[in-house]
Amino acid sequence: MIHLLRRNTVQQSCGRRLARNPSSFARAILAVLGVAALGLVAGCTTTGALIDPIEIGPFFEAKNFTGVPRLPARLQRVVLLPVAGTPGASIETLASFNQVMLAELQHAERFEVVVADSTALTRLFDRPRLLSSEALPKDFLSLLNQEYGADAVMFVDITSLSTYQPLVIGLRAKLASTNGSILWAFDTLFSASNPAVANSARRFDRKRQPATNPGDMSYTVLRSPMRFADYAAATAFATLPPR
Repeated sequence: MIHLLRRNTVQQSCGRRLARNPSSFARAILAVLGVAALGLVAGCTTTGALIDPIEIGPFFEAKNFTGVPRLPARLQRVVLLPVAGTPGASIETLASFNQVMLAELQHAERFEVVVADSTALTRLFDRPRLLSSEALPKDFLSLLNQEYGADAVMFVDITSLSTYQPLVIGLRAKLASTNGSILWAFDTLFSASNPAVANSARRFDRKRQPATNPGDMSYTVLRSPMRFADYAAATAFATLPPR
């Protein structure tokens, strides 16, 4: 009994000394645990910092548009005019956007699209392209209706353009019935310097053109005027009234 008491007393005394003066082994254990804890914290911080804004935003939402609640049932065919532009955009640049607008308008699947090229407009009206904001030639809408059997006309204007980084494209579009009524109008400036626009453009591009090689290729849309125009056109035509 006396021996047991003495042993407990010695053990308690050793415990107190270890608490006051931890051994080198104990200090090593504590150091390892501390490093591990710091690693976990650092890992969390690093992971948070590496989250791509394409996953969390902010994202751009077009708001500067207006239109009828629903497209008329009789509207089946729309003639797409050549892309027009304000001074500063070359004819070659505007022409390169024609296919972009056609592809995205067809992708919207609201109506059948036929194309009036600049040669046809020159023949009919002695003008290769027209801005939606300028006065139209006499009988313009009715002549297009006769020529193409179209129920409406789609105007597309480039109001601002920078093909250098950060990319900028101003897009104005109007859908006018051949009787003269405006069914839809859109006017928005897309700038890659706006984080919300950049995130939305990258997200759009990643969905449309998934990368086949390792690495993130979505940044390409912020360097390619044509791919950036794809995004802008798709965003615009997505606001067309439903059927």
